[in-house]
Amino acid sequence: MNMKKITKLLCVAALLLAGLGGVIPAKATKLYATYGTPASEGKWDVETNTYTWTQGYSNLMTIFTFPNGELAQYKSLHLTTSDFTSSYRVCFMNGSTAVATIVFWSAGQKDLVFSERDETKNLDLTTITHISFGGASGSGSIGLTNVYLEKPFELVIDESGKAKVDITDLKASGCFSLNDQTGVLTSTMDEEGAPVWGNLAINFPTEGVDLSSLTGFSMNITGEALFNNFSIGSKGFWSSVTGRGDLAQYMDQVGDKTKVTVWQWNANKGGTMTINSLELQFSAITASNPHYTPLTAANFNGAYCEYHVGEAMSQGSTIYGNGSVVADNYADLSAYDELHITGTPGQVVRLLFNWGSSKDEIIQTLDADGFTSIDLKALPGQQLNAFKFTYDGKTAIITSMNLYKAEVATAYSYNLTGSGKLAPSAEKALADESATGYDASGVTGTGLELTPANPNALFTAGAGVLSNAQNVIVNGTCANLVLTDGYPFKAPVAFTATTASYTTTINAEAGAGTLCLPFAAAIPEGVTAYTLAYTSGDKATATAVENTIPANTPVLLNGSGEATFTGAAAAVAATANNAAGTLTGVFEKTKVAQGSYVLQNLDGGIGFYKVASDDIYVNPFRAYLTAQASASRIAISYDNVATGIQTVAAQQTDDTVYDLQGRRVSAPTKGLYIVGGKKVMMK
Repeated sequence: MNMKKITKLLCVAALLLAGLGGVIPAKATKLYATYGTPASEGKWDVETNTYTWTQGYSNLMTIFTFPNGELAQYKSLHLTTSDFTSSYRVCFMNGSTAVATIVFWSAGQKDLVFSERDETKNLDLTTITHISFGGASGSGSIGLTNVYLEKPFELVIDESGKAKVDITDLKASGCFSLNDQTGVLTSTMDEEGAPVWGNLAINFPTEGVDLSSLTGFSMNITGEALFNNFSIGSKGFWSSVTGRGDLAQYMDQVGDKTKVTVWQWNANKGGTMTINSLELQFSAITASNPHYTPLTAANFNGAYCEYHVGEAMSQGSTIYGNGSVVADNYADLSAYDELHITGTPGQVVRLLFNWGSSKDEIIQTLDADGFTSIDLKALPGQQLNAFKFTYDGKTAIITSMNLYKAEVATAYSYNLTGSGKLAPSAEKALADESATGYDASGVTGTGLELTPANPNALFTAGAGVLSNAQNVIVNGTCANLVLTDGYPFKAPVAFTATTASYTTTINAEAGAGTLCLPFAAAIPEGVTAYTLAYTSGDKATATAVENTIPANTPVLLNGSGEATFTGAAAAVAATANNAAGTLTGVFEKTKVAQGSYVLQNLDGGIGFYKVASDDIYVNPFRAYLTAQASASRIAISYDNVATGIQTVAAQQTDDTVYDLQGRRVSAPTKGLYIVGGKKVMMK
């Protein structure tokens, strides 16, 4: 994937996350029922929330619909029923067919955990189109007061570490009741109609969520606060009950920070209060791409700079810079290659520059993904005076403006900084399969495990910060370098690997392959490695490598099946010239130029065949052959073997099998061997 495409994907992802520039909305874990049209033998009373049915079985009413199999996102169904007169049922429907039915014989709170019920634990929830409710037999009626589906709780933080908790995820107990759809908190009343006040426990759904990096919280309320202190886990506080920013220093007193289920407030009066929002603040790890710099007001040379990223703006508005387009007021973008803009798809934008002529603007339209790119180097000048919307009658939002630079001083794909939970930028950085290196020297804390989408990605971090079992560089040493076939690799810095390994599979039918590794690797038993040299004609000469393949040296392999190459105290270079003879090795998927040769097993036999198209690629840790030749195929000649092998061949008179390094082989696989003093290709 090329850099510009990666840029667009990252920018569009940022657009979707940014919204209006605020905190990412909480992901509500509850979906409340909506009551549809009953069947012919049923009736729904919207005033009393009562369902009545007559004799018969055609009385189902749809309460949830799933047009795209969304039920699979949920873990349970909850029903609160009252005024029970007859048995009732919940049906899981695929079209008009009930594929699972649960019958109840009593009223009250019913909690159906799909994975635990016999009726649903083996049910493919993605096939369910709707859930229906109705009578099970005879006639009857029942009141429905609280019916909802529930997802597993997920805490989603934004780039600054803030996370909103949806009010529907809160539950009150004790002396108050909470309407989790409106946030209204109401005192329990005694027999004389007076409010009862005492403890209020809000069941906060954070069990399993690590709160160790929690630094603060903020609760927005309407009405008078009804409580005067609160506790998180085993830690109590006696002030600022609707917000604190100093929780980090107390978190070691909370107890098990992954099993906090209740935040408890002590009420000092009765009454009614509305919880409008609850927001948590965590310390966060963020990521930045060294190729990108946000365009901000700090880049602008002038007394005043408009800056309205993340705001809904009307036609003709100035989003950035000086709307009067004063020549002396500008942002100098000459140090960068491109300007990338994300925002409302289809929005037309104007960029005005100091060009010293009447043609001083660029007009472009954001594409269907809300992205556009300005090639700054192609412009007559790079002094940006203003960035505006055109007069097209629309209101739109610009979510990001980033300056892109192709050549940067670092070889890392991303820089990680901070501590605690992963911010969206860090999650996206780790999900980037093309990323080969993360500079995590700015990350603090201990025992953090980071899992990249590319298993070959390297991390540089301080001692003890990361608990990853492999590919972490600390003070110039990687304790365990493990390379996975098929994924890209690039060392951002030079280092020493205490142990190193790479496993590949040599094509069994061909009995041959190519290899290039960044560390010096021992040749495993049953495998022979050769350097390759081409001089002229249609043949290349293979020369056997004894015992160890040098680092960054592309070789031809003979063998078959899985083979693991290992190294110890191996030096890995930050930059490497992966060429030996006429073979060129690669550590990333690489397009091969026409006229080069790649190893193939075709009708002409095993050999290097000329590339005749521009869409041939070589995978990581492989090699291709460059030769100024007219032949369509270059055959491999094994005539120039090592002196030690010639000696073995000359002395051998029995049928003992040796590899081309002169080592005895007890169970030869496919490949070239010495048998009875002669070279033999085993198939």
